[in-house]
Amino acid sequence: MNNQIGVVVGTIQGSIPCTPFHPKWVRYNQIEKENKIMARKRMVTRTVEQTTAQVMTIDVTTAEVQVCTYDIGGKYTDEDLLKKLQKIFQTDTLKLVHIEEQTCKEVLLGMDEEDFIRLAKVLPPRTTNKDED
Repeated sequence: MNNQIGVVVGTIQGSIPCTPFHPKWVRYNQIEKENKIMARKRMVTRTVEQTTAQVMTIDVTTAEVQVCTYDIGGKYTDEDLLKKLQKIFQTDTLKLVHIEEQTCKEVLLGMDEEDFIRLAKVLPPRTTNKDED
């Protein structure tokens, strides 16, 4: 008669009977999971130029001057960058005054293909201009 409590699920290395909750069985399963190669998720990627700007701002309610960091896509001159940032971030109480420093770098961005399909806008097909005779 077998006095073991639980059901024998398998053996580790052919000699030690274990239940799924036995420490050796759990460790064996962890090693098996680590050895398996995980399938890569499909990604949609895009390389973009990103400008990071240190901008002097003024809070008109408290007259407090701060230097804030803003990130924006594209490459701009100082004047164009200030105008673009003012258009996006400036409010009635927060005024963007001066570009202290700016850096532009290429950044690789990506997202899961599933998220891209869920969030993307469907565009009309691209047309090609062919010379017709």
